[in-house]
Parts: sequence; structure tokens; C-alpha cells
Amino acid sequence: VWTKEEFDADYNAGGRTEYTSMFGKIVFEDENAPKLVAPYDGKTYYGIPFEIKPDRLNKKVEFETSWLNQYVALDENATGVSNGSLFGSTGKGYRILMRDYDKGLISLNELDEAGEIAKSTTAYLDVKSGIFVFPRTSFGTVNTEPVIATPFDTDETLTQSKVKASAWTVGSFTALSISYTTRGGDTHNIFIYDNEVYFGVDFKTSKDASGTAIDGDACYNAKHLYVMRGDDQIFAFAYTGTEMSKRTDTRGVIRASSTPTRTTWNWLFPVTAYSRA
Repeated sequence: VWTKEEFDADYNAGGRTEYTSMFGKIVFEDENAPKLVAPYDGKTYYGIPFEIKPDRLNKKVEFETSWLNQYVALDENATGVSNGSLFGSTGKGYRILMRDYDKGLISLNELDEAGEIAKSTTAYLDVKSGIFVFPRTSFGTVNTEPVIATPFDTDETLTQSKVKASAWTVGSFTALSISYTTRGGDTHNIFIYDNEVYFGVDFKTSKDASGTAIDGDACYNAKHLYVMRGDDQIFAFAYTGTEMSKRTDTRGVIRASSTPTRTTWNWLFPVTAYSRA
């Protein structure tokens, strides 16, 4: 007995019909329903790695430079397999899988010499820009060893002046505020707090029209700091003179259904993620 199952085209494969039985599986691909183009398809990525150690907290931070020549072209030939390496990978390429477009979840599956998956890492994607974030090592977290993977620069064009960042403590939590300006002149603000990643935000001194926009490297000791998206407040912080504290004023805090891409981490395992409505 053969069981028939039809699949629409998605970001991992084209439309297809699969027949399964005790003898195996037969797949018929639909030539009229090609794979959807993912935000990362055909782009070459270089990484901007950070290593947030205790002595680098509550101050401006710079990205690490020892891995800048590592790059990967994601799905360059629309085969699902990518060449290149990033940050200590096997160097045999990746198989990229879109896990959840709305939540911005993808899997970076490193391949071994036989083309089999050797290690899988969850990455967190801004579907608008194509930028994604992942932990540099299997022992790190997005708070301690985040890598910002960008398709907009190379190791020759990435400079410290383009990436303005600071790391700071909020009670027992760690925050990382990043303002990354591409060689094309576009600035992308990324906020990482309590193992969560927020894309497409603004850092401001007030949540109303009088607020001044500041870069990520000025956040760690800002007298008042609001993490905003448009007119919506995500977080509010205040500087105590020694560290930042989270403000309890939550009026205007946006709901999950309208947040920018937000990814919650629990060490190596993703817990929740929310993306733009």
C-alpha cells in the first residue's frame, strides 16, 4: 500500500508529491512550483563575532577580528548546499533549512566529507535584511558569543568604526546593543538582552518625539534609554551611576504580535521567538 502526500513549495524545496510504502519513498517534483527564494539565498555572508567576557561589561566593546576572513555563500547554486565555512566549522559546507519564516528561525547544518550533517546550529534571521545571529561555539550563548552574519560587507570592508556596540549588565542579565552600518550606508540596530535577539530597533533617550537617537556604543551608561520600534516601546532602562536598571514603566510596551524579530534563547535550545506582524 502506497501513501500519497502532496507538498506546496516552501523555502527548503519545491512543490512535490511523495509516495511512501514499506518499500521506500518515491518523490515526484513539480516543475511548475519551484522552491521559494529565502532572504539568504544567493548571498555571501561574513561574520561579526563578539566575545563578551566579565571584564568587557558596562563599557564599549569591539568585535573580534581573528575570524573575519571566514565566509559562506548560502545556497549559492539553489541546491540547498552552501560552500565555505564560518567560525570553526568543518569547512565542507552547509545545508540551510528554514525552520520557521514568521519566527525567523533557520538551521545551519554543517556537513562532513560524506555530505552528511555533522552539526546543527539554530540561527535567528531578520527576514527583512537577511542578517542573522548565532552563537559562535556550541558552548556559548547569544549573550556571550554572538556572531552577526552580514551579507552587506566583507572582511576588507568591515571596520570597528562601522560597528558601534556596548555590553552592560541589568541586574543578573546581560545586554548587548549594536549599531552596524553597512558599506552601503544603512544602519541596523540589534539588541540582545536576557538571551533574546531584537532586530529593527532604535535606541533613544526618550520614547516621545523629543527623544534623541543614539548608537549602540552609547547605551551602556545612557541616563535614560528606550529600546523602540517606531512609536512602540520594547524596553526602558535608566543609569544608576554604576549600572543600568530596568524601568518599571511599561506603558506602550508592544505586544508579541507586533514586535520586531525577537528570539528567546535558553542556552543552546530556542524557547520562543516572535517576528514582525
